[in-house]
Amino acid sequence: MLCWRRNWHRYRIDSMKILFLTNLYPPHYIGGYEQLCMDVANGLSAKGHDCHILTSTYGVGKRAIEGQVFRLLELEGDFQGNRHSFSRSDKIRLSNEAILAEMIKTVAPDIIFAWSMRRFSRSLLFLAEKSPAKVVYYVTDNWLLDHYRPTRQNLRKYIQSYRYLLCRPKLRHVICSSEHMKHEMIENRIPLDHASVVHNGVDLEPYLNIQRKDVQNDLRILYAGRLVSEKGAHTLLQAFISFVERPVAAKLHLTIVGGGEEDYIEELKAISRQAGIENIVRFTGNVSREDLVEYFASHDIYVFPSIWQEPFSLTLIMALASEIPVVGTLTGGSKEILRDMHNCLAFEPGDSSGLADKLQILVDDADLSKTLARQGRADSLSYSLPKMIDKVEEVLQQVTKDNKS
Repeated sequence: MLCWRRNWHRYRIDSMKILFLTNLYPPHYIGGYEQLCMDVANGLSAKGHDCHILTSTYGVGKRAIEGQVFRLLELEGDFQGNRHSFSRSDKIRLSNEAILAEMIKTVAPDIIFAWSMRRFSRSLLFLAEKSPAKVVYYVTDNWLLDHYRPTRQNLRKYIQSYRYLLCRPKLRHVICSSEHMKHEMIENRIPLDHASVVHNGVDLEPYLNIQRKDVQNDLRILYAGRLVSEKGAHTLLQAFISFVERPVAAKLHLTIVGGGEEDYIEELKAISRQAGIENIVRFTGNVSREDLVEYFASHDIYVFPSIWQEPFSLTLIMALASEIPVVGTLTGGSKEILRDMHNCLAFEPGDSSGLADKLQILVDDADLSKTLARQGRADSLSYSLPKMIDKVEEVLQQVTKDNKS
């Protein structure tokens, strides 16, 4: 049985006890989703709410308590698709259930904020819904699909949670990160017509304060994101190869920021070598958010080549706030941010030739480039982190008020 000291605080009348339930939490994370969870938790704490985070031991390898962050749960496999044996997963599930039950008993939260549950048993959701707390789901990718109905891929998870084989999460309170995400869930027969939509937010200040670092006769193109095939970095690389062959006066550079699947990264590097451009293509690996600001400041064009139905990109908001011209695809939630010839130039997913043509337009028309960049910065103000936190707080407080009425 777990033991930890409770820290009592003097609350505002409308303050809430919020227990975040999430698979990963910084500084141990994979992408922007986990960083956003930390931003929201910190933001709500700064507004006077008592936030606890229950997450996995990912990145630390053993149970650890760091202030209000409880790294106590164990993942049922990794994020490359590898899973534990049936018996091992069953032990993990039972242990995680006991930890969550003890955490609920000790913290007595008003809200359990289910942020991301990949590699956790769905039984944790039912345990949360049986508690006195109100459960609010935050949906900014497809993790909920895996917990709502059985598929060939998650059938074992359903069998292991045999007590809830015929049950589904009630989903009374749900926040989606975009209209696209909400509609995608509804199209997959998840009843979220009642869900609120709160767009993801970014701390814009570092990007709004950027002083652009123009280098005469250089054209520096930037990609920043996870390096997986659905993000489309290969489309950008193919476009860049053809763009190098065009009569462009400037010296060209391509910077690819981010980590991801090793095989895919090696494939990208091999394409660069075969085209003989490896000396002007730089792979940085993962960088901190602070360093990412500098990359936006020192580059001339940002390319967002996503192929899949992007839920709602944080990096795209950062780029717009940086006042860097953007060339991107309008997939998924991205079309709620980007508008062709308004704040970006758009091209079809996977169309490297079309992307090269858009790059050429920006090179040839400096006035258009500046106009799109300025409008992008203006539009980014709608997606600030404080605005997001205010909207999330409003939803959570309404949930608690409904509970008392």
